[in-house]
Amino acid sequence: MSISEAIQLSDGITKQPVVFFLGAGSSVPLGMPTTLSFRKVLVKKSGRKGREIINALYKSAAYRYHTSEDHINIEDFLEFLHELKLGLWILSSSEIGDPISRTLSTIPRESWNEAALKVTQLQWTIYRLLHETCGDCSPQRVGELWNPIINGLGDLTTVFPIFTLNYDWTFERLCIAYDDLFRLTDGFTSALGGNWSPERFLRFTPSPDRVDICLFKLHGPTCWVGDIKSLGAFDSFEEPKHGFESQEEGPFEVVYPGYQREVWLGKESWSVRERGIREREPYSLLYQHLDECLTNTRVVVVIGYAFQDREINASFANAFQKNKEVHFIVLAPGRSSITEATYELPYQWTFDCMDLEPNVWKRLHWIRGRFGPRSSAKKLLATVKKYL
Repeated sequence: MSISEAIQLSDGITKQPVVFFLGAGSSVPLGMPTTLSFRKVLVKKSGRKGREIINALYKSAAYRYHTSEDHINIEDFLEFLHELKLGLWILSSSEIGDPISRTLSTIPRESWNEAALKVTQLQWTIYRLLHETCGDCSPQRVGELWNPIINGLGDLTTVFPIFTLNYDWTFERLCIAYDDLFRLTDGFTSALGGNWSPERFLRFTPSPDRVDICLFKLHGPTCWVGDIKSLGAFDSFEEPKHGFESQEEGPFEVVYPGYQREVWLGKESWSVRERGIREREPYSLLYQHLDECLTNTRVVVVIGYAFQDREINASFANAFQKNKEVHFIVLAPGRSSITEATYELPYQWTFDCMDLEPNVWKRLHWIRGRFGPRSSAKKLLATVKKYL
């Protein structure tokens, strides 16, 4: 079945009163790295030359995206590395003559390929480190974090659509450890792994005796390899030996915000992908569920999301326009309040593409705090119930 075709989604998922949307801040209490801590680990695991390359590339990425190095998250960095390799490929495939640039005309193709190889090797180092630091987690700790929230809403619903940009195995571990209490629906055969099928979402019906966790990993996780999921050990692929001809796809699925891989450049194909990653399964169906859930729900709980993904922000803006009853409750650190008189937002939030009307701000509620402390969970539950 082509997901691009008109399909009927399950009302059991898309018509729930509460929807959760999770960013990186929701996984920090489980030991997952932040933007800064991941870079520190990456630098620490590299030798002296590796550190020099990493620091130089972060500086270059910050210049490319007109921001500080501290604001370059791992997805931005991987996006930049891909762009850099594309530029190197163009230069290696072109003959730059003296009339264009005397300096570039003297650089042999092997030099471009050498630079591309270093970038490729760094990409794979990042993939491995992501698997080590953004994968497994303690189910007991997950239970401590999420049980108060899930139980606190148990009188309102037993089905929880959860959309996440994180790569870790938070809810897989929760459902495996407490399978008598929770049932996971993520499109795969079981919580442990198996093959992907859209029918597992499309034919969903609520469990009569367990809480349903309907999980949508919009950026992919470190336990997917194509349409197969496995919570087993990382399978170490052969080290790339070439800058351009090595496998372009990573050893597992990771999607970068706004990522559009160039399949064809001019008349040549440089990427192995046949189409945009968000236009194919499972991502097409996952994003379809996001838009449908946002259109029908009454409360969207946003935890630890920095509002830096323009495509996600566009979905939020669309929800505000279509769903006149929806309230967004955002738990995140920052300024103590939103000034409704001037409709100001915390400086680090990028709502540029949302273009919300003044009356819409009344349906966006910000709770200052970090996810993890019980005090934050209590404030969150009280605010959610206020608007249900």
